[in-house]
Amino acid sequence: MPKNDTPVKLLHNKESYNILHDYHDLLQSKMLSGGIFENMKEYASKQFGKVLKIAGLLHLCEHTADEHINGQTAMNAVSI
Repeated sequence: MPKNDTPVKLLHNKESYNILHDYHDLLQSKMLSGGIFENMKEYASKQFGKVLKIAGLLHLCEHTADEHINGQTAMNAVSI
């Protein structure tokens, strides 16, 4: 089987963007003084990237790369 090293560019619809934007803001607030991730900033700063990767993988399990990632997929990624 030939190997394809071409990266896939995935896009989000507005609902997905808003969900992920809110999740990013939540993580940022929890890294502030007194937040749950105050002493784990290195871990928490990588969390958002992991959620994006999970959203992409979940999306590609059911859709093509030409379709936008939807809100339900974004919510599932955040839940995981």
